[in-house]
Amino acid sequence: MIRAAWTYAVRSLRRNLRRTLLSIVGIAVGCALALFMESINRGRDELFARMGAYAGAGHLRIVPADWRERRDVRLRLADWRGDLDRARALPGVAAVTTRARAQGLMAMGTHVVPVEIVGVDPETEQRTYRFVQQISRGRYLRATDTNTVVIGQAIADRLVAGLDDEILATAVGRSGNIESIMLRIVGIVSTGSEDMDATICQVLRADVERLTGLSGAG
Repeated sequence: MIRAAWTYAVRSLRRNLRRTLLSIVGIAVGCALALFMESINRGRDELFARMGAYAGAGHLRIVPADWRERRDVRLRLADWRGDLDRARALPGVAAVTTRARAQGLMAMGTHVVPVEIVGVDPETEQRTYRFVQQISRGRYLRATDTNTVVIGQAIADRLVAGLDDEILATAVGRSGNIESIMLRIVGIVSTGSEDMDATICQVLRADVERLTGLSGAG
């Protein structure tokens, strides 16, 4: 039975050779297109994931226990140093950085801009956040700095501020009081996107601690 089926199949293929060749070509082209589109889709997904990771989100984020429910930037990790060591010990990890955030206002003269102030570790931040790898004007933060800030071009334009200008950062402190510190602009980042530039406001993590009264990383 099987032999007869093979014989019939081969005879059918030979009977109309042109139709057989066209069918083979059609199947080959279809498979090639399917593989091509699958490669594009996978490459696109990987590109989006990589862009998100190097735009500050990271491939993996360690957050405080109540973060998913509260989304409060004032939350801090209970054992951030231990979390940092454990993250660095994971296989395949290229870079780990810590951040602490605060919602605040930046002011210079009569100009005021609402911003999210991000306290960072300058020695590791540039390895994980590609938008601060190339400073348009000035330089990036240094571990020895105090009361310095790197901002996006959009924030600088709204404040009408430039390099070495001092701006007033204000936020709600731990006790609920309004706290403020003066920050000197040492770097300005221009990404080409005004929306992205408006999100860049980085200081040393120690400055966020002094401003908010909250220690550690979040």
